[in-house]
Amino acid sequence: SYTVTFDANGGSGTMDYARVLKDDRYTLPRCAFTAPDGKEFAGWKVPGYSEWCMPDRQIRVDEDMVLTPVWEDEINLWIGNVKVTFENCKDVLGDGTVYYDTSTKTLKLKEIDGIRGSHQNALIYACALDLTVTGKATLKPSDGESAEVGILVNDGSLILDLNATAEVSDTAFRARNVTVKTGSILTIN
Repeated sequence: SYTVTFDANGGSGTMDYARVLKDDRYTLPRCAFTAPDGKEFAGWKVPGYSEWCMPDRQIRVDEDMVLTPVWEDEINLWIGNVKVTFENCKDVLGDGTVYYDTSTKTLKLKEIDGIRGSHQNALIYACALDLTVTGKATLKPSDGESAEVGILVNDGSLILDLNATAEVSDTAFRARNVTVKTGSILTIN
């Protein structure tokens, strides 16, 4: 058998080692380490793999190995009351309607129709981020909820390539710099 151990890589806490039988596959666990300040878990660095691996992926273990968490700057982006992370960015809301590309800082909306909750009184909120938003959406709070702004970017710019309707009490979008490449935004107060 082989032993899989974990190195916190500047984080804190501990994780139990695992024993893996020869020719068995190992399912990567969720990271139980606490990230350093201002960082978040972006994936596992696995010996023999060229890219980071996310939890629940099965890997081949053919020798003792040390798995190391990769810490990246936090993604300061929320869709309603859901914080975008490296772990959920491929399907932020779990329903296939919101995808965030971490390399291009592009939020892709696919036929979204309503957002549960808000952050900083906005349906989509970003801080210290130059954000591009693409796709098609109806930006409105879920029943019984409210929001002032559809998309709010604090300390950053906003590029829109979007067809959207924003059903909010104040404005469809707000940012330091706003560029509308294509599309249209309709605000319904």
